[in-house]
Amino acid sequence: MEFSVLTTLNTTSSRNDSMAVLIVPFLEDVVFSKTGPQFLENFLKKRQENKDFYAKEGEILLGLPDDKTLPRKVVLWGLGQKKKLNSQKIREQAAQLT
Repeated sequence: MEFSVLTTLNTTSSRNDSMAVLIVPFLEDVVFSKTGPQFLENFLKKRQENKDFYAKEGEILLGLPDDKTLPRKVVLWGLGQKKKLNSQKIREQAAQLT
């Protein structure tokens, strides 16, 4: 199964109020700090250094970035291992986000 995520964000010098929350899915068996959206690179590196997030199935991390060009809240959403991922699991985990 293939899927894609938002990889660019139109940022300005002030916080993007039109996007108050950004949800970014990650796979456990892929280094998330290297595969995440480029505009989140520093935020993701910090999460990895602090060992805040591992992208395990059902893991959710809410971040409040200091960077004013990012959305107010960034949710890192762990989908688990790629080989175990299917559309049913994504639907079930997405329901937990709401």
